Amino acid sequence: MNIGTGVAVSCATVTLAITTLPAGPTVLCRKASGVVVARESSCKKKEVRLDPAALGLGSGGYSVVDSIGNTLGAFTGDNYPSAVNVMRREAGHVLRFYVGEGSIDCGGGYFYHETPDCSGARYIPRSYELTQPLQILCDTNGSAQVGYYTGDPIQSHTFASVESTDGAAGCGDGVTCCPIPPNTPNITVQDAGPAVTFDLSPFHPPFHLE
Repeated sequence: MNIGTGVAVSCATVTLAITTLPAGPTVLCRKASGVVVARESSCKKKEVRLDPAALGLGSGGYSVVDSIGNTLGAFTGDNYPSAVNVMRREAGHVLRFYVGEGSIDCGGGYFYHETPDCSGARYIPRSYELTQPLQILCDTNGSAQVGYYTGDPIQSHTFASVESTDGAAGCGDGVTCCPIPPNTPNITVQDAGPAVTFDLSPFHPPFHLE
């Protein structure tokens, strides 16, 4: 796979389509992919309607709680293999991710840099959805310890490299940094914000609902 194609693949994992809010009565719907959209009156077939209370917009609903009583977030319903069943409001952002009884789902992440060698500040392209995906990294034991999301301010950046935390998709096996060819459409210049850390280490399985 050439570098240009590889970067495009990694970009697709964090850049989502624009969702326009309906003018009339609004309901929140979760697609099978985990993306949350706003629709008028009802959700489409195979979509799951979400309770606004689960997003912290009211009272009620279930919460995901760990073994020592820490609340991880609002439960949005299991719909495996959807990658989302928890939402959490953090610093003005609503984050989405997946939690099982025994673990928080983790994997690789992608960060963009204005330097050609992945040095300096990490950025994550903005999400145009109502919620943000939380990039959760695994430790050497496969446990979730830290997550990253797009912080403020959102600004236009010119990127020169992309960092893959697991050496996958685009950078090649074992490679964690690859340059972005100049003037690559929709990748070189993007609206993005600084990668903000969300510490997951205080949360301990098993998890349950309350």
